[in-house]
Amino acid sequence: MHILKGCNRSGNSLGIWTPYADGTVDMLPLGAIEDHQVFKSEAEIDEETNETEDVDNLKLQRLKKIANLRFKGSLTGNKQSSNEEPNHHQQQQQPEQDSNLDQTEREGQTNDTEFDSIAPIQYAEFILKEKTTATRTEKSIGDDGRTNIKFKITGSDVFGGLHELSVKSTEPEEIILNPEEVPNWLTGEEGASIGEIRNGNFYNKING
Repeated sequence: MHILKGCNRSGNSLGIWTPYADGTVDMLPLGAIEDHQVFKSEAEIDEETNETEDVDNLKLQRLKKIANLRFKGSLTGNKQSSNEEPNHHQQQQQPEQDSNLDQTEREGQTNDTEFDSIAPIQYAEFILKEKTTATRTEKSIGDDGRTNIKFKITGSDVFGGLHELSVKSTEPEEIILNPEEVPNWLTGEEGASIGEIRNGNFYNKING
């Protein structure tokens, strides 16, 4: 709730724009150029490429990097945001609480995956209002010549699930959701999950 509705830049800067909301893209004028995120990312890519020789693995790694950029805004897919401030009081009490938990309960608390969103959304609804090729004589009264297709997505983490779905396969004929072509409003980039799509652009539907 703090990330989506709080007084910060993350509400409308999720997905590929997350680093801008976190302030990790820009650097100080006198900062060391080698410390810039871009150069660090390139170093990580070179290191992983040298360690991986299998062609299929290379394809999968490339696909994952693209998906991570589209859904998380980073090559690694790290979901931690600088706007998530840790609760120090909870951290101090955590050891005492952990001592009272059995092993199964501890494992249940640490089952996060690389696809989990910073702010999981359980419901998304989009209405496609795109122009059609219908002629004037084919349109009915009051018809603006646009589609009215509504689809809903539900789950524990809607955009996290779409992220995982986008890297299920590297084979073109088996890809369900291509991370290179998926529209920005399906990556959680808009920070909102209910709206209309007109001419490929997302318009927030405030009143639901």
